[in-house]
Amino acid sequence: MSSNHIFSRVGHAIASATGRVYHAIGAGPLGRLFTSYQKADCYFHQTALVRSMHGKRGKLGYRTMRRRVACAMDQSLLRRAAYGTINGLCRCSMRTLGAFFLTLGVYTAMITWLIASVWQHAAPDGTRLFFALAMILPGILLLFSDRSVAFMLTKGRLIGILLHTSLGLSDDEIKNIPEKGKSMYTVAISLGMLLGVLTAVWGPLYPLCALLVCIFLMLTLTTPEAGILLLLVFAPFLESVPYSALWLALGVFLSFAGYVFKLMRGTRAFRMEIQDFAVLLLLLLTLLSGVSAAGGSAMLGAFLCALLMMVYFPAVNILSTPLWLKRCRWGLLFSAAVVALIGVLQFAVALLVAVQGTGDVHMIDLGTKVHAGFASNVTFAYFMVLVFPFSLHAFIRAKNSPHRLTAGFICMAVLAATVLTWLPGAWMAILFEIVVLFLLCKRSFFPYFVLGLVAVPVALFFLPAHYRAALFAFLRNGVELSGAGLAMKIFFGEDGGVMRLLFGVGADGAERIGVMYTGGSVSAVSESLNFWWEQWLESGVLGMLLPAVLFFFLLQNCFSLLPHTPKEQSAVAPVSGIAMVTGAITISFFTSCWQDPVALLLFFILISIVTADARVRRSNRGEEEEIEQSDACAEFEYRLKEKHRKKAAKRKEVDHEQQNG
Repeated sequence: MSSNHIFSRVGHAIASATGRVYHAIGAGPLGRLFTSYQKADCYFHQTALVRSMHGKRGKLGYRTMRRRVACAMDQSLLRRAAYGTINGLCRCSMRTLGAFFLTLGVYTAMITWLIASVWQHAAPDGTRLFFALAMILPGILLLFSDRSVAFMLTKGRLIGILLHTSLGLSDDEIKNIPEKGKSMYTVAISLGMLLGVLTAVWGPLYPLCALLVCIFLMLTLTTPEAGILLLLVFAPFLESVPYSALWLALGVFLSFAGYVFKLMRGTRAFRMEIQDFAVLLLLLLTLLSGVSAAGGSAMLGAFLCALLMMVYFPAVNILSTPLWLKRCRWGLLFSAAVVALIGVLQFAVALLVAVQGTGDVHMIDLGTKVHAGFASNVTFAYFMVLVFPFSLHAFIRAKNSPHRLTAGFICMAVLAATVLTWLPGAWMAILFEIVVLFLLCKRSFFPYFVLGLVAVPVALFFLPAHYRAALFAFLRNGVELSGAGLAMKIFFGEDGGVMRLLFGVGADGAERIGVMYTGGSVSAVSESLNFWWEQWLESGVLGMLLPAVLFFFLLQNCFSLLPHTPKEQSAVAPVSGIAMVTGAITISFFTSCWQDPVALLLFFILISIVTADARVRRSNRGEEEEIEQSDACAEFEYRLKEKHRKKAAKRKEVDHEQQNG
C-alpha cells in the first residue's frame, strides 16, 4: 500500500470523525439550546405585553398617532424652513458659494488683523489666519463655475462617490435638478461678512462645529443609515476631542430623531425581538442605577450611558439591506485600521524615547502608551478585540486579491496593536476569537485544535522553570484585575448587607466606596474591578444577569443561522458575531470598559450590525422557503392537472373504441 493511499485514508478518517463530532454537538442538548432563538422569539411575541401592542387597539392607536405626527411634521414651520433652506442652497450657483467662502475668509483675516494690530487686544492667531486662507483658496476656484450646487453634488465624480457609494444618497433626494444655478450674491456676501466677524472674535471652532452639526442633521433626516455609518467611522477618534461624550450623545440623539422621523412617516419599520427586549431592560436598569451613593453626578453619567445604548434600536431597524451592512463593516474596518496604525506608531515612539533616554525598556509601561486617542490602552484594546473578528473573517472570505490584501493588512494592524497594549486579557480574547472563527469557518481546523489542546500542557511541562514562572506571573497580573476581594469588602463591609448585594450601590458608587477600603484613587479602584464585579456592585444582581442574558441571546441568534448557512459562504452575522461575543466575554473577566462612552457606543453599534445582518439573512431565507413552497405547490398542481388530463384522454379513447365496436 502506497504512502499516498495511507495519507488519504487517514485524512478521510479524520474528516469523518470531525463531521461526527460537529453533528453530535449540533444535535445534542447544547446545540439545540443555542439554535432555538426563533422559538424563544415566538414565545416572546406570544406574551401578553407584546400581544397587547400588536392587538387591534394597539395597532389602531399607533396608526392614529403616526398619522397625526406625520401630518404635524408635514405642516410644521421648522420642516418647511429646513427644506426651503436646503432647496435654496442646492439651486444656488457655485459662484455664489465661492463668494460666500471668499467673503468669510477675507473678513476673518481682516478682523483678526484689526484685533491684533489696531486695537492691540491680542497677538495674531495662526489658527484664525489658517482658517481664513482655507476659505479664500476654494472660494477663488469656485468663482469660475455657474453650475448649481445640486448638479455638482449629483453629477460630480468625487463628490458623487462620497455621497452615493459611501453614504447611500440617491438622486431622488434632490428633484428637478437645474444645471445652471441662481445668483444670490447679496445673501452670500452678507452671511459671509457676519460669520467672518464671529469667526474672528470667537475662533473657527464654533462655526465649524455648527456646520458639521447641520450637515449631520441633514444627513440623518434624509438617510438615517448615514448617521449610524458616520458614528461608526468617527467615534474612535472623538475621545481626544473636548466634550467627546457630549458630541457622541448629540450624534446618537440626531440619529434616533432621524429614525423616528422616518418611522412616523412610514418609510422605516420597527421590530422588537427578545434580544432587543434584553437591551431595553439593560437600558432601563442603567437609568435606575443613576440613584447612586456617588450623588447627583451619577445621574448624569447614567443618563449619558443609557442614551448611548439607545443607538442599538435605530441601528438594528434601519440597517436592513446587505449594501448598508457592507458599508458599515468596511467603515468599521477603515477606522480600526487608522487607530491601529496610530497605536503602533505610539509604541514605536515610546520605545525610541525609552531607548534614547534611560535605556531601560519595560514592556508593560510601553503598553500603557498605546491608546490611539482612547481613554486608556484598556479601552483601546477592547475596541481592537471587538473589531478583530470582522477583519479576520473579511480576510478569510475575500473573493479577490485586492480585497484579501486590504483585509489582511487591516487584520495584521489590529493584531499588532492589540499585542502592543501588553494586556493579558486582550491577548487571550484575540486567541479565543481566532480559534472560534477558524472552528466555525473551516472544519479542517478541528484536528489542529485538538492537537493544540494536547501540545500546550506538554510544552508547559517541558518549558524551563524560570520561563514558566514568568509566564504565570504575567497571566496572574491580568487575573488580579478581577477585584473579587474588593467586591466582597464593599458587599459585606461597613454599611454593607443583603440590600447592597441585591441592588448595588448605583453608578460610580463602587469607586467612591472602594476608596475607603483601598486608600487609592477612584481611577485605581475602577481599574481593579472587572466588568462583572462592577456591574454587580453598581446595579445589583440584575446588573450582572442582564448582560449575561444579552450575550446568551446574541449567541443564540448567531448560532441559529449556522445550520442554514452554506459551508462555502459562511455569513458574517453568525461567524463574526459568535467570535466577537467570545472575545468580549473573555476580556470582561479582566477589565471593565463600559464606563468609557466610546467603547460603550461602539459595542452596541457592533451588536446591532450583527443582529441586523442576522435578520436580513433570516428574512431572505424565509422568502426563499416561500418561493420553494410556492414552486412545490405549482408543481403539484401541474402534476394533478396532467393526471386528470391523461385520465380524460384515456376515458375518451375508451368511449371512442366502444362506439366503433
